[in-house]
Amino acid sequence: MKRNFIFICFAMTCALSFSQVKINADGKVGIATSAVPLSTLSINTAGESIKEAKISSTKSITFSASRDASTSSGWARAVDAGVGLSPHAYNVGVIGFAYTPTAIDTGQSFGLIGIAGNYTPGSNYGVLAMLYGTNKGAGIYATSVHNDYGTYINGRYAGYFRGNVFVTGSVNGMLLTPVISSSNPSLLSSQSDSEESAMTKLSRLNTIQFSMQSPLSTSRAALSATDTVAATKELTFDEAQIYSRAHYGLIAQELKEVYPNLVYENEQGGLSINYIEMIPLLVQSIQELTTEVNQLKSGEILPRNAAANEGNEVVDSNPMRMSIPKLYQNTPNPFNQSTEIAYQLSQDARSASISIFNLNGGLLKRYPLSPGTTTGKVQISATDFEPGMYVYALIIDGTVIDSKRMVLE
Repeated sequence: MKRNFIFICFAMTCALSFSQVKINADGKVGIATSAVPLSTLSINTAGESIKEAKISSTKSITFSASRDASTSSGWARAVDAGVGLSPHAYNVGVIGFAYTPTAIDTGQSFGLIGIAGNYTPGSNYGVLAMLYGTNKGAGIYATSVHNDYGTYINGRYAGYFRGNVFVTGSVNGMLLTPVISSSNPSLLSSQSDSEESAMTKLSRLNTIQFSMQSPLSTSRAALSATDTVAATKELTFDEAQIYSRAHYGLIAQELKEVYPNLVYENEQGGLSINYIEMIPLLVQSIQELTTEVNQLKSGEILPRNAAANEGNEVVDSNPMRMSIPKLYQNTPNPFNQSTEIAYQLSQDARSASISIFNLNGGLLKRYPLSPGTTTGKVQISATDFEPGMYVYALIIDGTVIDSKRMVLE
């Protein structure tokens, strides 16, 4: 009797178990499915013939691993996944995706999350990406382009990013700009006489001081109240310093007027400045300023069409040019007591003046000129200004004809 009871329990257990397990004649196993298993192992799904195993579930699937606490050698791995020698075009160890074909306004998606911490200090890595072998490529390839499964990488890099990269903190290390070969390079110093110098263009720009808005304040406002992940992020130590300090820069709209190639616009209409490529322009501006200062110190006359005799009198004997307005370099220059600025007005000038400006463009003094006199000089006294460099301009009928620099010692 006792034997019969045990046999009945065993039979019922087997019947109950096999009602959830299906084994085909070809050895394929299906668990928790009534469908004919197509994969070697199919759980809660029929599987697919091209896959060895497939699990479908509305719940999370957890794999965990632990090692004997008495040993600290080797690796404790929860999941191993990899592809060996394969003739396929795309070989993938692990695919992680969280994607919906239709855009929605709730929730956050993470294709892959890696978390690590509290082991040996300095040896915790949320994600370890490694480029193996000797061929070119990258440990991490990140892209903002849809359906971009990699591009040719001419080198070996820890990270390769296709698209814009946004950093809220600082970037530590050496920043290099690749040298791009060009078939038509040209020296900035070889510009034509009709072009403004780099120094002149840059002198028209206004520098500004500004504060940066923390991206967390924007993200909190954008997150919906129904999001499954609460917006509890806080600024890091480095981020807190960046967003609490004043920053300095240029006005993008102004820079776009003189150097449009240095200003970029994103899809949202926001403007960004390529400050790195401003460095060559600053170098060019310094070179121009150095040349001009050396010429001023040596007493050379900068304007090509101007000439001075030994008595510093401006000579222009060609009557065909007498109606062309001109502004000459002040003499002496530099000066410490007084200096003279010679000029020539057009015969049809209605109003004229020579105005003195500081290097920021601020008007300091205006010397009215008599339109009835085509040539003349303006006497500048050193007592009217502080030592430094100034810009003076010839203005006729509201139009700046020319401008030059003078140095007061």
